[in-house]
Amino acid sequence: MRDQVQEAISWTRKEQFEEAIGIFENYVPILSSQGDLQDKRFAATACSYYGLCLAMVKHKYAEALKYCNISIKANFMEPEHRINLALVYLERDDRKNAVANLEAGLRLQPSNKRIHRIFAEIGRRKPVTFT
Repeated sequence: MRDQVQEAISWTRKEQFEEAIGIFENYVPILSSQGDLQDKRFAATACSYYGLCLAMVKHKYAEALKYCNISIKANFMEPEHRINLALVYLERDDRKNAVANLEAGLRLQPSNKRIHRIFAEIGRRKPVTFT
């Protein structure tokens, strides 16, 4: 099971959402019911990527946000979870919340290339300077 979920996470990272979503739908409920800490972190990661797939494939934004937020509560120090949440917000045209989560991800990991790449694609406001 763990290998299949890891493969689905890999597909999601490559934006192959259609391929990944079925695996997540089969295994996320099982992962969520398991008990030890290591499995909970893995389940949180699976929830994050499953949430992203839900937004991209099925456009179920409320459910996608729920899964992404579960992952952030379980493992708030992981910038990838913030990125996935930001991508869900971008998919539903909520730039403000997307940017807030990308910035939170940068506070966790200032050199995160994926976050910088997303900001390069969507643009970023320059800070206000007073002269």
